[in-house]
Amino acid sequence: MYGEKGSIIMEGGKITSWNIKDEQAPKLNTESLGSGAADPTAIGHQNHKIVLQDMVDAIRENRKPMVSGAEARKSVALINAIYESSRNKKQVQL
Repeated sequence: MYGEKGSIIMEGGKITSWNIKDEQAPKLNTESLGSGAADPTAIGHQNHKIVLQDMVDAIRENRKPMVSGAEARKSVALINAIYESSRNKKQVQL
């Protein structure tokens, strides 16, 4: 994935390169992550579980979660843009 602030490379379901200006790579659980390239059901749920548990903990502890709703919407927009680009065979700007 390439963008105006840098790039992220995934291979075999693992982030192998994180080069984003002014951003540190997140600490992700990379154990047993599958790649969804050929089989979307091969993608593990471990990282989603971590984020969801943090959201529950944030509510209980009256603090902000590690991923805000606004940040989560960015991922959904990106996924939708990938689908749109594939469907229309055109580049999609975000």
